Amino acid sequence: MKLKVANAFSKGEHQVLWLAGGYAVYLKPGYEEIFNTLDEAMKHCPESLERDQELIEKWKGGYELPADEDHDCPAEFLAE
Repeated sequence: MKLKVANAFSKGEHQVLWLAGGYAVYLKPGYEEIFNTLDEAMKHCPESLERDQELIEKWKGGYELPADEDHDCPAEFLAE
């Protein structure tokens, strides 16, 4: 299931994607973790992140959740 990226934050190599439906993904080279909320992902990151419009554009095609994270989401949350 591919969800829309509602917002994105970054600093250096640290990134947090806030997905439609409330999930958040913390990314850095060689590491990726999905959290149930944006607050959880932000607390996990050691850097103070800033909103990143370019990152939002980069992920406008959506973020593919791993198969074990698939949930019933409303159609408006799904990326095309």
